[in-house]
Amino acid sequence: MCSAETAGALFLKHQKNWCFRSNVQLRGLFIRRPVRNLSCYVYEGDKGGVALITLSQRAPNSFHLEMMKRTRDAPTGCMEALLAYAIKTLQARNADSFSLGEVPFRGNSENLTPQRYNCSRFLERLFSRVGTTLVRSKYSVSGLYNFKNKFHPEWQPAFWVMRRDVQLSDLLATASATRALHLALPSLFSGPHKPHNDNH
Repeated sequence: MCSAETAGALFLKHQKNWCFRSNVQLRGLFIRRPVRNLSCYVYEGDKGGVALITLSQRAPNSFHLEMMKRTRDAPTGCMEALLAYAIKTLQARNADSFSLGEVPFRGNSENLTPQRYNCSRFLERLFSRVGTTLVRSKYSVSGLYNFKNKFHPEWQPAFWVMRRDVQLSDLLATASATRALHLALPSLFSGPHKPHNDNH
């Protein structure tokens, strides 16, 4: 484990070597700079492979996974080892909760009432399928889900909340500001892409 400042220096040092599924860097959705109460766990292999994860603290005993990065020559399983070590450390600190973060476009209809289940399930599956298809050339939804699901988390649905009179232009502006829209642009203007193998 190292300080946030050390993590920032390490991130910049290996910036060109991190395995990015795409060159699109999202904005405003993750803590990417050293800040107070940001913890970092670093793995350094014998052959120079480096990986890191960062955790933010949302409450005195509540933590949230922010970033997971690894270099191309990092050994297999290093991300799992880092996360397992972080969880063990938080347990020793008597942490109340640790969130692995979200997996976008991954539906969950289990908590819907029976009256709204059928319609909501259809819309949920439609939205999930469209979203997953649009970002598949840049982002592996199933890969992220499978990785996080190894730790047997308690999955809970997450929603966007907006006013009824929200305009499509507002949604597009938000997607553009966070650069989430940029993940979908290749799929919108080109044909199918060969899937990548990077999951983190």
